[in-house]
Amino acid sequence: MGITKARTIQIAQSSVWETLMSGWSSSGPKVMEFDRVYAQRCQVDHVVVVSSCSTPLYLAPLAVGIGEGDEVLLPALTWVSTANAGTPYKSVPAEGLEIIGCFSYHPRKSVTTGEGGVITTQYIDVAEKFSHETSISEEARHLGPGPFILSSFDVMGYIYHMTDIQATIGTVQLGKLDRFIDDRQHLAKFYYKEFCKVEWLRTPLAGPECRHDWQFFVCFVDENKAPKPRIKIMEMLFDRGSYARPGTHVEHLLEYYLQKDGFCPNDYSGAKAANDFSISNTLHNQMSYLDFEYVVERIKEFT
Repeated sequence: MGITKARTIQIAQSSVWETLMSGWSSSGPKVMEFDRVYAQRCQVDHVVVVSSCSTPLYLAPLAVGIGEGDEVLLPALTWVSTANAGTPYKSVPAEGLEIIGCFSYHPRKSVTTGEGGVITTQYIDVAEKFSHETSISEEARHLGPGPFILSSFDVMGYIYHMTDIQATIGTVQLGKLDRFIDDRQHLAKFYYKEFCKVEWLRTPLAGPECRHDWQFFVCFVDENKAPKPRIKIMEMLFDRGSYARPGTHVEHLLEYYLQKDGFCPNDYSGAKAANDFSISNTLHNQMSYLDFEYVVERIKEFT
């Protein structure tokens, strides 16, 4: 283990231990610190960290007043909980581009808290709608002159907040984000260089004005040229110790939406093609160059 990695682990362990010993295990000062650090990083005025990305995706339409009869647009090809993109455009973080940003801290993301999510906005009136629990934070109440006085509840709400333990991990992770993304970009270039030689694979494109964080390296399998169907390729890769999976699924092919909204399987032909022929190759910061070379070698065996 390198000195830098060992030191990073030591810092993370020390921070978590400090949080555990503070007496705050639920939402407290570390959550507020994470809010502040994340807002500064993403150039937004208001941040609310929550239990998962599904939480802000559920709450965002409610916060802006979307109701029955309103139209909501989303990509056909997306994960079922539908998150916005974790990357900047023209040097502006994606978090600051819209009224509300919804982001995930799932273990596959560049920054993780084990599980969690974040809501970003530039508008105080929107941010307040996400904090529907008490009229004052628990930390402010406990540190104030009357910690024995219970908070008032001005609107009906639910408990979706993140714990201080998760927020501590997230704050440490956020300090390493630039290095994480730089490493992933460097490794993605290696995949580009090697996979462009495989005639049955189409590699992804990232615009020059975007700084992609590469959760996976998703390619398109041209089954007119591929030696085997995509599903067989994934099965054989798995048997050889190289994990690959579909890019994601299309919403309208999920049984719930087929039944609920009356979609046809051939709707959204482009998204359906990506659903049927995409293949995601593993890309994360714990992989070594030997791991990447192994993945490439297993793919090239099919040629």
